[in-house]
Amino acid sequence: MNLKQKCMFNQISWQNYFIVVAITITIYYLYVGIRYYSKELTGIFSGTTRLKLKSKGVEVERPPYAEEQPEAFNDDEDDEMLDDEFIQSEQLVGRLKNVISAAPKESLQPDEVENRIRTVLNDFPAIKDSVLRSSVNELIVSECEKYGAADFAEDEVDLMW
Repeated sequence: MNLKQKCMFNQISWQNYFIVVAITITIYYLYVGIRYYSKELTGIFSGTTRLKLKSKGVEVERPPYAEEQPEAFNDDEDDEMLDDEFIQSEQLVGRLKNVISAAPKESLQPDEVENRIRTVLNDFPAIKDSVLRSSVNELIVSECEKYGAADFAEDEVDLMW
C-alpha cells in the first residue's frame, strides 16, 4: 500500500463509516422486507395482523382469533391426545415385534402371521386413523423381512387395518 492510499483511508472517519453501513443495512432489509414479506408487512401496518412475540416458548400476545376459538381446539387436549397416541403406538410396536419374532419359532404360515397381525392391529383402533399408521406399516414389513416370518408389501399391510 502506498502513501496515497493510506491518506485516503485517513480521510474517512469512523462516524462516516458507521453511517454508511447503517444506511446500507437499512436499505437491504427494506428491500428484503418489501420483496419477500410485503403481505405480512401490509397486514401488520394496517392493523389486521398482530405480531406474535414469544419468550422462552411462551406466547406473550395471543393472536386476534384466539378469543373466538371454541374450547374444542384446546392445545392441552391436543397434546394429551398425541401423548396417548404415542403411548398406544409404543404398545402396538412391542406387541407386533413379539408376534412377528415368534412366528418363525412357531413355524407359522404367512396366513397365520397375517391373522395374528390383524388381531393386534384391531386392538389399537386409534392408530388406524393416526399419522403413525404408515410408520407402523413400514415397521411390520421390515420386521417380517428381518425374521423371515412373511413377505408383505406395504399396501398389503395397509389393508390389514
